Amino acid sequence: MKLVLEEKQRYLKDLLKSLYSKLSFKIFAFALLMNFYSSAQSIEGTVSDHSGTVSHVMIVVKKKAEPNLVYKFATTDHNGNYKIELEALNDSITIQAVGFLKESEIFTLKPDTERKAIIKNLVLKEKSQELREVVLKTKKSVFIKNDTTNYNPSAFRDGSERVIEDLLKKLPGIEVQESGKILFKGKPIKKLLLDGDDLFDTQYSIGSRNIDVNMVEKVQAIDNFSENPILKDLQESEDVAINLKLIKGKTDFSGNANLGVGLHERYIGSATGLLVSSKNKGFIVASVNNIGSNASPYEFKSAITSVEMIDENQFRPKKLISEGNYYSQLEAKYHNFNSNQYTNANFLTKISNKTVVKINAGYYDDHLKRFNSSTTEYNLNNEKLIVENKEQLSNRPTLYNLNFYLENKPSKNLIWDFASKTNYDQVNFNSSTLNNNEQRLNNVRSNSFFNKQIFNLSKRIDSLSAFKIFGIYTKGKSPQNFTLTPGFDIIQDQPGTFIVENNQTSEFEKEVFKVSADYFRRFGSYKLRLSSDYTHERNLLATNLTQKNANLETIENTSLQNDFNYTYKLPTFYTSLTKKIENNYAFGVALTTSYYLFDLKDYIRQNHRSESQLIMAPSVRFLKNINTYSTLLVAYKYEALPPLENNLFEGIVLTGFRNFVSNEPNFQFIQIHTYKSEFDYNNLLKFRRILLRASHEKRKNNYFARNTVLADNTVSTFFFLPTSRLAYRFDLNAEQFVYPVRTYFKFYGSYSIGFDQNIVNESNLRNIESRNLNLILSITPKITTELQFENKTNYLTSTIYVESLKTNSFQFFENKTTLNYNYKSLLRAKSSFNYIIPNLSYQSEYYFWDLEIEWTSKNSRLKYALYANNLLNQTSFRSIFASDFSITTASYRLIERYILAKVYFSF
Repeated sequence: MKLVLEEKQRYLKDLLKSLYSKLSFKIFAFALLMNFYSSAQSIEGTVSDHSGTVSHVMIVVKKKAEPNLVYKFATTDHNGNYKIELEALNDSITIQAVGFLKESEIFTLKPDTERKAIIKNLVLKEKSQELREVVLKTKKSVFIKNDTTNYNPSAFRDGSERVIEDLLKKLPGIEVQESGKILFKGKPIKKLLLDGDDLFDTQYSIGSRNIDVNMVEKVQAIDNFSENPILKDLQESEDVAINLKLIKGKTDFSGNANLGVGLHERYIGSATGLLVSSKNKGFIVASVNNIGSNASPYEFKSAITSVEMIDENQFRPKKLISEGNYYSQLEAKYHNFNSNQYTNANFLTKISNKTVVKINAGYYDDHLKRFNSSTTEYNLNNEKLIVENKEQLSNRPTLYNLNFYLENKPSKNLIWDFASKTNYDQVNFNSSTLNNNEQRLNNVRSNSFFNKQIFNLSKRIDSLSAFKIFGIYTKGKSPQNFTLTPGFDIIQDQPGTFIVENNQTSEFEKEVFKVSADYFRRFGSYKLRLSSDYTHERNLLATNLTQKNANLETIENTSLQNDFNYTYKLPTFYTSLTKKIENNYAFGVALTTSYYLFDLKDYIRQNHRSESQLIMAPSVRFLKNINTYSTLLVAYKYEALPPLENNLFEGIVLTGFRNFVSNEPNFQFIQIHTYKSEFDYNNLLKFRRILLRASHEKRKNNYFARNTVLADNTVSTFFFLPTSRLAYRFDLNAEQFVYPVRTYFKFYGSYSIGFDQNIVNESNLRNIESRNLNLILSITPKITTELQFENKTNYLTSTIYVESLKTNSFQFFENKTTLNYNYKSLLRAKSSFNYIIPNLSYQSEYYFWDLEIEWTSKNSRLKYALYANNLLNQTSFRSIFASDFSITTASYRLIERYILAKVYFSF
């Protein structure tokens, strides 16, 4: 047993020795083989550039099969030499100096018992590498995307802006008129939107005159605006709109209030509140002042007007009796003696994704005062007559308005809306006049009511067509009562009798109903519109002029009365075909065919006239894109205007303390041919715009005036003649920012020539020619970041020729310089100096200097201001006006110098 065990042990030992011997041989053979294959292969050389050898340059070796991995590397010594030991691998390699161009061919290493060093000298060439563009993002002043021009307000503000209107006046391409009307590229805007929502409708100056400028992040002007999304790509639109993008986070609910008091019992105060959310928008304003300021959309020069009222003129009943003259060439803050109160509330809510409701309610009240003095020199058939007038005016207009709007979108292809507007105003006008030393008292009471109902429905038939149904109904009255004490003996039934008073009543009533159906169709780049509508309009006028004698007996006469019913019915068919811009041109042609049916019943003169007439009115429009920024427009339009209600009454109407008006009625249409050509270069990105426009209007027939001028009164009778009346007008608008001098230039120029005719004091029919030139230049250089400068020059000249002989002329000149200083948005100062010459033919000069200083607290919620108005204390202003037969020198009292302290609070 023991022997067997020992035998096994010997066997195991012999086996282990045998395995060890074999393993040792294999390890030795493997090591020998590896030594054979890994025998050193070197690459060496020198690295140099254009100036000599280069030290400390890294040299790398990469395999072709793995180009992103470094296989071997070395660094040049101080003599520029390098050496890299490689193993003999069957592979291709490249060598490269890091950071420099490759300076090597591809090497292929093969096993070889006799290795020799590969010599490769590298000559360095600089490697240029294009880095990714680094963009420093700053807000552009203006950029255009599709039909929208975007303005960055901060690029145009100088710290003097209070409300949106102040900002809009400084934006290139935008103009704000004195009435509050806003124009973009010369076109009146259709809407003023807040974040895309129409809160104010046509009374947009409520927003532009009252919304704090600090609430706005961006201003967008939109070309080809369409408020009806159903018709957006089917109907050609020349409308424009402005959208105010509000600052997010600040405008959920915000507002401001201010209060100012000053010397001579001057005061001003207002409060506004703005609510903005995803579903609701609201704006409320309340203001009072007696410094000539106006936060309302209404203006009052001779009657209450607004942008909305002017647009609705064809639907509103007219007023015949004057309610005073408050016109001035000066800013309202110098001459407008007022006591104004205005309150307005606007609210918009999105009841659902389909339904929107808007409500607007407003109240306006003012008390206007004025003292006028005038001397008029009449040149009447080589006879001179001088009339002197002095008027002390007092006017108390009050207005209420309520508007309602409902829009519903049952589906994406159907939309309808309903709007209702109600307006009521009353005017209490009193004046004391001295007409050639004969004193008279005037009292006018006016009450006007106007209501408008509108319904729209639009339906998309398919992607290429749609139809629209439209209906409107309006009704209005404008009763007036005028008492003149003492009066004129107009009837003269008892010559020499003293007339205690005249009483003139006048009431226009107007009712309009119109319904229309439109079909829209698109054929490629062509758009077709077919429309039919029916209009029924009824006008009632009742006037009566009486006189009261010393016995207080009231005397009437039918020649001083009017009572008529004027109605016309009008079916119309309209067709238009337009081609959108393609191949750099567009055109449009249209034809309006109307059949008028007139009916006039004159109950005073027992006349009844009925007539009918067919009118065809074409229009043509061609637009050529010269290049990216330039367009050329040529247009022609023919119109035939029906007789207007204010040209159909025969009985004499007393319209003022010395003015009478009457007509010789005629049922002929006024035929008007209008031609227009326009070149428009518009590159707002470079603040560059040039607009050249030439227009010509030819009236083949028209109403003309027969004027009878006496010392104490003037009678004007309008009569119809088939005689041409011509007018030519040329306009040049230019805007340019000159970068080297950091100056912005604005230029406006217009020149017009008009040809008219009239009769004065039984003269023959006289040919009248008037030539008018108006030049306005505004220069705004940027002196420093803190200091802004603006200079505006206005020159106006008018010349009148009678029978080709120069008769009267006048020239007006005004230069206004404004300096704005803004220190770190904490301190702001504004100085305005105005120099005016009302007529260069008479050396009367006026200087006005105003000063504003404002300090803002660190939290920006409180502001304190000091205002000084008319510091040079001009107490009156005289201006000169010319007509074809008179020259009038008029003067009126100004608001005396005052200083007012004011505090603002924002929340």
